[in-house]
Amino acid sequence: MTNGRFSWIIGVFIVLYSVPLKAQTKAITERGDSVVLLEGGTWYTAEEYRQLLRAEYTSLDTSAIAYQKPEVATKQEVGEGGSYRAWYDGEQWESIDANLLNPQAELAFQYKGSSEEAYGMTVYEAWEIPTAQLQKIAVQQANKMGSNLKVLEEEYRVVNGVTVLYTQLEATVSGLDLVYHYYFASQEGLSLQYIVFTGKSYAEKVESRIMDLLNGLVVGSKK
Repeated sequence: MTNGRFSWIIGVFIVLYSVPLKAQTKAITERGDSVVLLEGGTWYTAEEYRQLLRAEYTSLDTSAIAYQKPEVATKQEVGEGGSYRAWYDGEQWESIDANLLNPQAELAFQYKGSSEEAYGMTVYEAWEIPTAQLQKIAVQQANKMGSNLKVLEEEYRVVNGVTVLYTQLEATVSGLDLVYHYYFASQEGLSLQYIVFTGKSYAEKVESRIMDLLNGLVVGSKK
């Protein structure tokens, strides 16, 4: 359970992510073709939409580092139907009720630091939304709900054999200066956001712990 030292930040996080992160609707035509309908009324075939987003994000670098689950991450929580696993170090993190962070969250974690707080959660969708679109929606929502938004870093990474889109941003929300780290993953039948956030004042101090948590993400049936 949360200890109350920084529990007010959770309320901010719930507000920030209280709107479903979907800006499009997926449908099947009478001919059986998959199409994507955007909020503005524009529609694309599923492949056209993937190509559109891919072209927008081709300028992003891919890290040369092959990220792996840390050896100290010996505990795990299993996502929907075993579609992904979140491994973590039980000495540094604890699994908590996801509803404490957001009704949309499936898994949630709290950092055990004595003077710092950080929280993480996963948001799962049972259909494929391109990682670039997931990131775009998240950034747009953060910009809508906060101020002084800055995207600090974004790149593709290979994490436990799966390509994800990493994004780090900071924003001021309800007077709080926050730092967010995201892994966005997408494949057939799955879209996933892994979000970890903390206060800006001690973001550097807990960054290695946050990255260890994120790098425990294993997408697919691998254990």
